Amino acid sequence: MSEIRAGKSVTIESAISSIPDGARIYLAQGSGTPFKFLEELDARRENFKSLEFVSAFLLDTPAPMQ
Repeated sequence: MSEIRAGKSVTIESAISSIPDGARIYLAQGSGTPFKFLEELDARRENFKSLEFVSAFLLDTPAPMQ
């Protein structure tokens, strides 16, 4: 991703479409975990062979990890 998006809003669909296969995704911890984003990412799991999720503390198991 060479485009700088600081200060801009993007749709969940746009965000997910910019994730390359094999990407490492950092998940905010605790109450900041983006569960809606993760549910949408899980719905598109057939678009990816491999994704790595990194987080320290999750309050619940996100959809892609179930």
